[in-house]
Amino acid sequence: MSRKVLSLFSLVALMAALFLTRGISADVLRDSSKQAKSEAETVCQRLPNIKKLPFKDEPIDDENYNKIVSEGKAVVPCLIDRITDLSPMKDPRSTPTYPNFRVGDLAFFLLVRITGTPFEQMLPASVTGRMKDEGVYAYFKYVQRPSNRRALQNKWQTWLKTQGR
Repeated sequence: MSRKVLSLFSLVALMAALFLTRGISADVLRDSSKQAKSEAETVCQRLPNIKKLPFKDEPIDDENYNKIVSEGKAVVPCLIDRITDLSPMKDPRSTPTYPNFRVGDLAFFLLVRITGTPFEQMLPASVTGRMKDEGVYAYFKYVQRPSNRRALQNKWQTWLKTQGR
């Protein structure tokens, strides 16, 4: 074989090796991304087990809360999914507590905390206008209707898309 044919053969072999390597790397990246998403979803299952929320960012002895918050933005899509979760749970906030607290409420409060998004930013003006007099209870009145929970969830999904995820 001539040198040109060997050089061409070597180039083709190198390109094939690069293709295979890139394909494997893409598969590995895809698998690790799926695994990270799966881990975040598993951690999100702990949501109803949170017993106490800290006031602001003080340290707290609640393993479930700490695990979810430690996941950071990786858990955001799962929390958004849980906004419409109407499963009842004890309100983990110190004050003011709400008797009809839902897992979806906790998901919302954690989204605000993890993302640093202002509480009022995700609520309609009609609700934020009432917050001056009613405080957080304006939020609870708003989410009593499942359609409002879905609207809140949609707003968070739009927010997530604008964040490049």
